[in-house]
Amino acid sequence: AGGVFIATKTPKDVGESLNLTFTLPDSKKTLKVNGTVMWSQAPRGDDSNSGMGVQFTDYDEDTRKALNEFVDRYAKLNPAKDTKSA
Repeated sequence: AGGVFIATKTPKDVGESLNLTFTLPDSKKTLKVNGTVMWSQAPRGDDSNSGMGVQFTDYDEDTRKALNEFVDRYAKLNPAKDTKSA
């Protein structure tokens, strides 16, 4: 669990540092992480894909564990489709 996409009509600039506070969809625990904007997509017309990719740069061991467990649970519920051709 190294980062997150944040959908927003007002993305920050690449390289900007952020302090994020959030809860995971299946948890009540509040997580706090620091991150850096790695890419940014400003809205263009009716573009619903605007937002920014944020890489987590600093978080404690409990937060790391909670993020990894969430990703593991999500991956089991939504396995990647095999795109290899026969």
